[in-house]
Amino acid sequence: MTTALITALALSIGFGLLGWVAQRQIWNGTRAPSSPVEYGRKFAGYVVVAIAISGANFFIKNELGVALIKFAITFVTFPILGFAVGWLYGHIKKPTSSPIVFDSTNSELSAVESVKVPFRLSRVQLVVVAAGVVLACVLYFLIGISADIFKSDSGKKSNWVPYSNIHVPSYLNLEVNGKFNYYDESSIEKSGAYTYGFIGSDTEQQGSDGRNFVKQKVEADCSVPKYRRIENYAYSGNLENGLGTLIVEDRNFQKTIATKMLAGAKNYVHNGGWTSREDALKDIKTYSSSPYDDASTYGHMVAYAKRDLAILNWLCN
Repeated sequence: MTTALITALALSIGFGLLGWVAQRQIWNGTRAPSSPVEYGRKFAGYVVVAIAISGANFFIKNELGVALIKFAITFVTFPILGFAVGWLYGHIKKPTSSPIVFDSTNSELSAVESVKVPFRLSRVQLVVVAAGVVLACVLYFLIGISADIFKSDSGKKSNWVPYSNIHVPSYLNLEVNGKFNYYDESSIEKSGAYTYGFIGSDTEQQGSDGRNFVKQKVEADCSVPKYRRIENYAYSGNLENGLGTLIVEDRNFQKTIATKMLAGAKNYVHNGGWTSREDALKDIKTYSSSPYDDASTYGHMVAYAKRDLAILNWLCN
């Protein structure tokens, strides 16, 4: 915990300095802005500092490549939006004024005050602002697309290795279950304090919903150690004949688990889906001894625990 906090603090300070340097290049702040463009530069400079500091979060929660993509796009996108807002504010703040009137019958200037002209944007100005905002929005939405492309399995071949042939019954299709359980050796990766990988299982037979192979992304905190399933995918095929069609895609799997479990048991308390090594060892000891040693009744609890230990061993060792 202390190491994570120190790392987060160091990243925030480092990126804050980066933002400060960038801000000085955009707007040095030595004088007050006097035109819409200068107001735009000033606003963009402030946004750069905020984005730089918050951008450290990308490198804490994502692997390096994805973090760089997200940071680069936000570092460009939001300053553009900031400039557009500042530019508009500059037009409102500094409206044009009518020239001072010269009285030809008097050698002195008249005391008529300047009359402010209502704020209006020309068609060209409106097009420029709209184009800037649209460009910024497009770049921002590219964050997710770029990250998905970067993280895709294209060019990265899966290597499914069986680790158990223990059949684990499924409850409401929330578990990976079947005749063989696998983990993908090529999928394991570390990001910050967590380790990620994919596990899967061929079901005994294709279900009524068409699913045959289930793949789940797991997240592990090896300092405990503990793990949980965070994404869920189901395919119409199997490993032997090809996965076939993707028929289920769930990228917020723990929310799905909590919703289904609460529907069946109102007093259910969701712990985020975490299973620790300590929990698994405790279950093996409990359900392997009297009065729970009836394999036909409690055998699946031991199977769950053995599977969890195998997954944790793969992720953390």
